[in-house]
Amino acid sequence: MDNLVIFVSPILLPLYGVSLLLAILSIFFPKTGYILPIASFAFLIASSIWAVLLGAPLFEIALFVVLFLIIHIIGFRRAKA
Repeated sequence: MDNLVIFVSPILLPLYGVSLLLAILSIFFPKTGYILPIASFAFLIASSIWAVLLGAPLFEIALFVVLFLIIHIIGFRRAKA
């Protein structure tokens, strides 16, 4: 685990955490409209760019991106029902 950039960096993991937290909050508070999903997407993009600049491999970034997309798919399916 020494070579995993995202888990070693003191700022990347909290940024990805904020992104995932906002994505989860957008499921429970649907009346906020598109503010929470857009904010969570912005945090995800900023974190991913920062991770690439720090030299993180693609599988580390893809781990959080896939988790993020799964949360949003669940949220959008739940909103339609």
